[in-house]
Order: sequence, then structure tokens, then C-alpha cells
Amino acid sequence: MGLRALTRPGQLLRRHPTAPAVLFIYAAAFLAYGGVPPASRLAWITVAAATARTAAWAINRIVDVDAGRLHRIRTAALGAPPAQVSQGPAFLLAVAAALALIIAAGQLNRLSLWLSPLPVMAFVIHPYAARRPGAGPALCGLAHAMGPAGGWVAVRGAVEGPAYLLGGAVGLWIAGLDLLHRVAGQDAEQTALSSAMRAHAGAAVLWVAAGWATGRAWWYFAGLAAAFVLVARRYARAASNPAGPRPLPVLDSAAPVSLILLAATLADLLVYP
Repeated sequence: MGLRALTRPGQLLRRHPTAPAVLFIYAAAFLAYGGVPPASRLAWITVAAATARTAAWAINRIVDVDAGRLHRIRTAALGAPPAQVSQGPAFLLAVAAALALIIAAGQLNRLSLWLSPLPVMAFVIHPYAARRPGAGPALCGLAHAMGPAGGWVAVRGAVEGPAYLLGGAVGLWIAGLDLLHRVAGQDAEQTALSSAMRAHAGAAVLWVAAGWATGRAWWYFAGLAAAFVLVARRYARAASNPAGPRPLPVLDSAAPVSLILLAATLADLLVYP
């Protein structure tokens, strides 16, 4: 990827609208700990999150060449330059990243280690599911739901109620974004916009439930309200496009929403530990 592309963050986020989802892992870890975990634990969580995303990126380009071609077509429609990678280096990168993920999980706790193969399995299945219009976004959401659930387990060493709520919220949020990303520039945009809106409404409900389950106060809920007022306004802008619905305003909300929710979670924990 050239330097010119790196100077256009809006295009990069449209090309990878799920990239900011890693921030939800930190939010889940903060909620599980009731504050900021020790630096060593945060470091291993960061390694696990980074290597998981790297493994997913590499595996997606190994398993299904046709899916990669469709991805390049979609990103071209969004105005972003396609990423190119040969199969050999991608295979080595996938193996190295998967091993690093397992090692990082083992440094956190025993349950994280035992669960670490699950996201790798989801990364392998996802390119096959991408051939089906409805299955791709659903499995993409499921794979990303493991992130905040894993962040919770990394701190608590147990799968508890809030882990399911946070995972479900992020899963619905990412599934909606992925759906819009897949249909950008296609005739199915209007239907996809409605489906994504319902998924994101469900995500908001689950984030509220997670806040109640973890005893959060008004900073958390104020941030959640601000994030989804922003999303609602961007849905309205997308739906009111006179040339037809375009999902770009909603896709552009990926980074702001993740940043707002992380900041609101941290602020709430600092004020109301």
C-alpha cells in the first residue's frame, strides 16, 4: 500500500470498516477488570488482538481466491486501491500469526488458551461463507463477537453473562457494517440498509444491557447515546440520498463509534470504579 493511500484514512476505513473493532476488546477488558488492567495483561491482550486480525487477513486470501477477487471489486467501488499479496507469504504470515495468537492467549490464562483456536477456525470458515450473500456478514459478526468476549475472558478467566452481551453487541454491529460493505454500489443497497439498521438497533440494546449488567453509570450510557445518535443521523443521510441509498455515511461511523464507546467506558470506570 502506497504512502498516498495512507494519507486517506476515510478511504481506508471504508475499505476495512471492521478495523476499529479492536477497540471493543479493550472496552470489554476494562469492564471485566473494573478499571484499567495491569500493563502486562494489556500488552498480551494487544498481541492477541493484533495477531488475530493479521491471521484473519492472511487466511482470507489463502482459502478463497474468488472471495479475494470479489473483495477487490468491492473496494474498487468504494474508491480504495486493492491490496495484493501472493499465496506463499500469506500462508507463512497466517501460520505465524495463529501461533502468536495461541502463545499470547496462553500468557493470559488457561481458558483463553483453550478457546484460542476458535477464532482461527472462524477465520478459515469465513471465506467459504462469503459466497452466500447472507452467511458472510453473519459469520464476520460472529468472528468479531469473539473479540470482546475474549477480552472479558482474558481478565476474568471465565465466560460470564456480560461477555455474551458484549460479544453479541459487537457481532451485530460488525455484521451490519460488513453487509453494507458488501453491497456498496449494488442494487441491493436499500434492502441492506434496512437489515443493517435492525442489526445496529439490536447492538445498541445489547450494549445497554451490558452496561446494566456491569453496573455502569451515566458516562457509559451518555457515550452510548451519543454514538448511536451519530449512527442514526448517518442512516438518515444515506437513506435520503436522491440518487439512491449509499452506505458510505454509515461505514464512516465505524471509527467514531468505537472511539466514543471506549472513551465513555473508560471515563465511567474512572469516575465510578
